[in-house]
Amino acid sequence: MGTWVEVASPDFDRIGDARDDPQLYPALRFSGTLANDAGAGLELPIPIGAPVAVEVSDPNSAPRISAATLGPLADLLTKTWPKVDFESYAVARGFL
Repeated sequence: MGTWVEVASPDFDRIGDARDDPQLYPALRFSGTLANDAGAGLELPIPIGAPVAVEVSDPNSAPRISAATLGPLADLLTKTWPKVDFESYAVARGFL
């Protein structure tokens, strides 16, 4: 499962142009809205339509959501889960 972000047409074109460019891709930043219900099976506050900011943090990886403006998702993105809490969450959902 992955998270999909809907972007404006000009951003879509810019993202496509940057994807294979070693100079442009690492600097890629854009905004959009969450387009799928990734939170349903994960029990996380990730509602469809939530506005998000996306960036490339590793030039060898896909872009990631770097910020959100809605409370629960914004909180999730700015807090570090203690390892024991993450492990409990992941084990309960069959990830570990």
